[in-house]
Amino acid sequence: MYKYLIILSSFISQGSLLSQYYKIGDTLSVVAINDLTLRENPGIGENKISILKRGEKIVILKTNKIIIDSIFGFKGNWIRVLSLSNKFEGYVFDAFISRYPVLDDLNYLKTHANVEYYDDYSGSMNILAGYALSCLDKIGCDLVYSNGLDGNGVHEMYMSKLNNGDMLIKHSFWEGGAIELEMVNPRNSEVYYLVLDLIKHNPNREYKLDDNRLRHPKYDICGEYNCVVETEYHCIIRVQRKNESKISIFYYWGY
Repeated sequence: MYKYLIILSSFISQGSLLSQYYKIGDTLSVVAINDLTLRENPGIGENKISILKRGEKIVILKTNKIIIDSIFGFKGNWIRVLSLSNKFEGYVFDAFISRYPVLDDLNYLKTHANVEYYDDYSGSMNILAGYALSCLDKIGCDLVYSNGLDGNGVHEMYMSKLNNGDMLIKHSFWEGGAIELEMVNPRNSEVYYLVLDLIKHNPNREYKLDDNRLRHPKYDICGEYNCVVETEYHCIIRVQRKNESKISIFYYWGY
C-alpha cells in the first residue's frame, strides 16, 4: 500500500517543480519497461482506463498536487494526460514518462545520425551520439576545444548544442574517448530509462549494472568514478551530476 503525502501551502509548488521539469501541453513518451497503466484518478489502486504501450506519446493536460512517496524507487507526481494513440484521458505516474524518446530502432539511428560520432575503434556505431543527433537534433555549429596549443592535445572536445537545451560532447583521448550527453534538468527516472536503453543495444552483453548508483547520480567528488555499467575490463557508461540542474551520461569506447 503506497502512502500519499498531501503537502499544503507553498511546499506543494516546490515539490512539484523539483520533480517534474515539464509543463502542460508538452508531449512526452512512455518509457516504462512493461508498459504503463492509465488510471481514472491519481493513485496506484484507482480504476484502470487503458494500457499505454512503451514508446507511446502522451500530452500533459494537468498536474496534480498529490505527491507519491515512491513507486519502483522513484518519487514523482500523478498527472493527467491525453493518449495520442487512443485519445483516452487519465492519470499516470510521471516517473514512467520522459521527454527523451524510447531508443528502439537502431537502423533509424544509423541513417539519421552524424557519422562523425560513430565508434570506428570497435567497428560499431556509438549509440548515445546516434540517439541524440537523430532524436533531439543539433542546432548551430560545433564548438571545438583542445588542451594542446597545436590543436593536437591529449584531450579534445567537439561540442554540439541540441534543440532541447542539452549538449552532446565528443571527448577524444590518445587511448580512446567518450560521448557525453549533458542533460539539462532531467529527472532521475529519465536518466535511468535512457541508460537501460543504451545497455539493451550495447554489443557487449556481459556487463555489471550498478542499479543504485544509476538511480541516484552523484557529484564527482574526490575522484569518485560514478561508473554505472562496466565490463570485466573497463567502464562503459558513467553517470555524473554536474550541478543542481545538469546530469551527464558518458558512453566510453576504446579502452
